[in-house]
Amino acid sequence: MVEIWNDKLSVTIAKAGAELQHVKHKENGLEYMWSGDQKYWGKHSPVLFPIVGALKNNEYIFGGKPYELGRHGFAREKEFQVYEHGETSVSFRLDSDEETFKV
Repeated sequence: MVEIWNDKLSVTIAKAGAELQHVKHKENGLEYMWSGDQKYWGKHSPVLFPIVGALKNNEYIFGGKPYELGRHGFAREKEFQVYEHGETSVSFRLDSDEETFKV
């Protein structure tokens, strides 16, 4: 987990999917994010890349070649690297790998 903050908020972000986990008001403790209750939906705020939703038959064609791509893309299932991290900001990087080249 990575945390950033300012005088009003603290924010926690998971490296898995670069997913926001918590956005909390520092004074009153109010949580602005969904709790991630597995009973209903276990995620908080996933990064959906390169698509939101689903493709017809989970397939697209690029450069004349068909590719398979699942619902909401692949980024939410990947581990991001912290590129820059300051007190009030963080930048993540997702490197290509064998799996990303397949899709």
